[in-house]
Amino acid sequence: MRYKQATIINLLYDIYSLCSQKKLTFLSLPQEYERFNIINFKLPQNSWKSQVSNIKISIISYVGLHPLPLDLVENMILSQSFPLSEVEFIFIEASSSSAYQEYFSSKSYPCTITVISGCKARGHAQNIGIKHSTGEIIYFVADDFILPRKAIQSHWDFHQSSTEIEAVGIGSGLIPKAIKNNFSHWLESSGNLFGVPFYKSMKCVPDHFFYIGNTSIKRSFLDKVGLFDESFYGESWDDYEFGLRLSKQGLSAKYIKDATALHFHNISESLRFKEVEKSGKNAYLFKQLFPGIYDWEHHINVPAWEYYLNIAKSYILFWITKKTAHQHTLWSHLTNYHFKKGYVKGSKPN
Repeated sequence: MRYKQATIINLLYDIYSLCSQKKLTFLSLPQEYERFNIINFKLPQNSWKSQVSNIKISIISYVGLHPLPLDLVENMILSQSFPLSEVEFIFIEASSSSAYQEYFSSKSYPCTITVISGCKARGHAQNIGIKHSTGEIIYFVADDFILPRKAIQSHWDFHQSSTEIEAVGIGSGLIPKAIKNNFSHWLESSGNLFGVPFYKSMKCVPDHFFYIGNTSIKRSFLDKVGLFDESFYGESWDDYEFGLRLSKQGLSAKYIKDATALHFHNISESLRFKEVEKSGKNAYLFKQLFPGIYDWEHHINVPAWEYYLNIAKSYILFWITKKTAHQHTLWSHLTNYHFKKGYVKGSKPN
């Protein structure tokens, strides 16, 4: 059966879906800077920045697909227990947005806030944020994460007590019960969402785990490893590749429970599988950039007919029994199928 003949899987999925206080001033940015592999790119022209003072920690957040209501972001900033005069918040907006710049440039805040508009992808944005940060600790935060009051303080305390430069602080992000559904709960608890399972009682993460959602790193370690690779599309694989380079330099990830954020993202199956396909395209790109043998490739090597059969079997079993285990198996097969689908798309010329 040829891969592109996926009528049966589309039909089954359709059936399943039906059933189931410093004033901001204009910042003139330099025009270029070097990527870690010495490829230059233009910096955006539209940027705003408050006056920099004694900054200890820099929060960098790319505002991409899932931005929060700005009043929530503002409240998150102002409610932090860490001295705001020693923090800078750097928000990097996607190329089509200027909401953050318009919102924050019209008010005064007791902290340093920088908003840069016009970025093309997450890796690109993170590099701009790093280049314009001044803190000795760099703290990456996802655009749909609301940090608790003690988040910045707990990350700062972690790095003060962990003298090794390779120590990286990891906070989780949990979807609130009010917007959590069965699918998003499965994604979160199975590790399909961020790479490792997230749950309320968690106490640790793997030593070499890294993601861009709620993570702090010493500038000295960042300087040793370099910047993010900007080759990847959208919002995936840039942090995976960066984490591999961190690991080669001795990454030691530690979980910070007091930094557990609220993940305000109502995740639907259809939108998630579209994101998984984009991830599959980036997986193909990663394979071309860094040839080798990887654990995730077994999803690519499964024949299309086997995915069709497994999806049909899982759907029928769930439809008959209504057992959660069969539903989870179905979601797993669908996720892997869409990952392979994106990988195959990535391998074809545009």
